[in-house]
Amino acid sequence: MQLSVLHEATSKSQPRTLIIHIGHHKTGSTSVQHALALEQVKINGIAPFYGAALTHNHLVRHGKEIVKETNKASVGHQYFLELANGMRQNFANTDNRICVISAEDFEHFSPSHLRKLVNTYFATMFDVVKVICYVRPHLQRTVSSFTETTKIGACTDDMETYFQQCTESGIFLFAPDLAKWRKVFGDNFIVRPSIRSEMQGGSLINDLFMSTLDAPQIAVAEVDNQNESLSLEDLLRVKFLHKQLRKRTRGFHHAYGWTLMRLTEKLPKSRTATKIQMHRSLAERVHAFYLEDARELDATYFGGSPLMQTALQEGLDNACETAQPSTAQQVFTKSEIRSLRLAALMINELLMNEEQRWPEFLHQRRLDAM
Repeated sequence: MQLSVLHEATSKSQPRTLIIHIGHHKTGSTSVQHALALEQVKINGIAPFYGAALTHNHLVRHGKEIVKETNKASVGHQYFLELANGMRQNFANTDNRICVISAEDFEHFSPSHLRKLVNTYFATMFDVVKVICYVRPHLQRTVSSFTETTKIGACTDDMETYFQQCTESGIFLFAPDLAKWRKVFGDNFIVRPSIRSEMQGGSLINDLFMSTLDAPQIAVAEVDNQNESLSLEDLLRVKFLHKQLRKRTRGFHHAYGWTLMRLTEKLPKSRTATKIQMHRSLAERVHAFYLEDARELDATYFGGSPLMQTALQEGLDNACETAQPSTAQQVFTKSEIRSLRLAALMINELLMNEEQRWPEFLHQRRLDAM
């Protein structure tokens, strides 16, 4: 299919602009999405049109159905048609000159497929379509993604094993994938470093709009940080609880991990909490593996300034000397492990109830046990 050229600005007034924020993961996307969904951001005095309760990741999941152009009678295909047409209608109904789509799951989406979706449903309603991507330095991204995948129950191994899996998949070799995005979207594709000292206006939200709009006036209400990092101790608790419920579905573990994260944040911070770190011998291997990719990113997207190379070296310099514990049993007493196991057993018991009132269900479970 021949892809049409995205529309350029047609007047000297504020061009109608669609900003597509594609993440990456672990670059602060959740905080941006919360602020946009709650209309805590004003551009030139007006909140950008966002149109999502939280994220547009559902567009990514169901968008894969439409680009295949197969099985058009499938439920997924039909759902996406309703979704895309609904978004198109929302964009058409709003007078806002700035609209935003934000979905970090686009990180692993085909850029040509996204271009097709944009051209098919949205491009004709906008003067300008910008795609913006944030890249977190390699070593820091490895640690953060290890923590994230452990949190949602997708990773049950230690950081060493996780890095080995990363090298085999090439998941954090960013330059080749970004080259594909630039080839498809050209100058409309913007790459920014996920490094706070490099953020325009001192924050991710300011940087996002300053990088995609011409001299915007930005006002941001006080925004709570979302998806903050767990301590090592809390991560091991979460990992242990996931293991006790390992027979549950992947979808359950994802939602369960996020719930544990949310509830953990409500507790007072422990003074003895340990920051999750990579140990030196592993950091040396990570540095060696990603150095060439960091150089290519710096040369291609950051004007030759060694941002990614410096961050990679800083990650190595800040590594701890020995590997941190990877299981709850290495950190907690037998009594604490017993309490965690008891909590997991109770959770599993409660999850079996889908119909009865809780007192009746628990009483019946007692009778069943007898």
